[in-house]
Amino acid sequence: TVIGYVTGEAKANDKDNYMNVFLLNTKYLQVNDLYISPAYRSKNIGAELLNVVEQKAKNNRVKHIFLSSATMDAESVRRFYEKNGFKIWTTTFYK
Repeated sequence: TVIGYVTGEAKANDKDNYMNVFLLNTKYLQVNDLYISPAYRSKNIGAELLNVVEQKAKNNRVKHIFLSSATMDAESVRRFYEKNGFKIWTTTFYK
């Protein structure tokens, strides 16, 4: 039974795909999706998946990780990622 997953891809912060949060010409890992089944949330599984991803990035000499989240529970998600060492770079609002 799959209770969660994480997906990502290696990217280069070059002139064609520049993100000013990282230095030009650095590599970063973009986490595309992190999902934990609701019944298994708050059991540290998401943090464990992030740790695996971060270690794999380090093993490949990738120092930075980038991700975004679109959710109605923004405060909970913000707390989760900050607890796991992430910082906020941008914020999107809606009305």
